[in-house]
Amino acid sequence: MKYLFLLVLTGLLLTNCTSTETVTTDRDIEAEEQVDKDRFAPEWYNEEKKSATDSLSFSGYSYAIAEGEDRAREQSERTALANLRFEIDRFVESVRVELEEENGSDPFGSQQLIMNVRNAVRNLDLSETELEYDIQKEDGFHHVFTKAVISREEVVDMLTKAISNSTLSASLEDQQVL
Repeated sequence: MKYLFLLVLTGLLLTNCTSTETVTTDRDIEAEEQVDKDRFAPEWYNEEKKSATDSLSFSGYSYAIAEGEDRAREQSERTALANLRFEIDRFVESVRVELEEENGSDPFGSQQLIMNVRNAVRNLDLSETELEYDIQKEDGFHHVFTKAVISREEVVDMLTKAISNSTLSASLEDQQVL
């Protein structure tokens, strides 16, 4: 009986002395921030997809937030173009790797060709890229979503002029339409 009384008393003390306040974790805070962003994000924006390609175009996406609209727009545009360039680089690299697997590493695995391809992508003139902005203002901050799109045909034309390897250029043209 003495132990039962002690056990009940201990249970009551533990129950009454614990906090009834809800614990908020970092995960909960991140989920709330995600809900806020998703609330006004445009339909074409997906935080998990920074770039994409299809049979007609390459796309880069971004989101930026700043107090000033111009600063947020510049930052978002710069990031969208970098993501677009990444998608183009991924496309060219996949073609180069395929050629290397089919034809061997000479010249498709050479450092010189790889550097030439990287430089060609880095130096692409993206001034003809179509930029779409979605700008929202909330709590004194500008939220800018940017989509950068350029035609696949235009990119392949620029790359074939910049890359001296005729086999790689021809393969890029063949891969132009998926």
